[in-house]
Amino acid sequence: MGEQETFDLIDLGGPAWVRLQSAAFQMGSDSGRDDARPVHDVRLAEFRISRHPVTNAQYAAFVRETGRAALQHWPDGEMPADKADHPVTYVSWGDAQAFCSWLTGRVGAGDGLLPAGQGLEH
Repeated sequence: MGEQETFDLIDLGGPAWVRLQSAAFQMGSDSGRDDARPVHDVRLAEFRISRHPVTNAQYAAFVRETGRAALQHWPDGEMPADKADHPVTYVSWGDAQAFCSWLTGRVGAGDGLLPAGQGLEH
């Protein structure tokens, strides 16, 4: 693990980031599902990841700033005040991508918050 940095990005105490160094690993299986074959080498570029899950309060700041729709399970489209520090849940893939883009834009495109060209496969 690399150095920890704190960015006051969202006026909510900002997430604490952990810098992960570039690394290679083997991914896949020679005997698993067709979409997991064959075992192959993957190299990830250096990136930062939040030490803690995104909270409801952080996601609410994103919703306020961008005009994105509030989560459907929030009563009347409002984050439950007693759940502000809880991890945000039931976020669609598209909303998660939009949140990451918004957050990366606040830090700066060159800061490598997410591995370039890497996405979740499942």
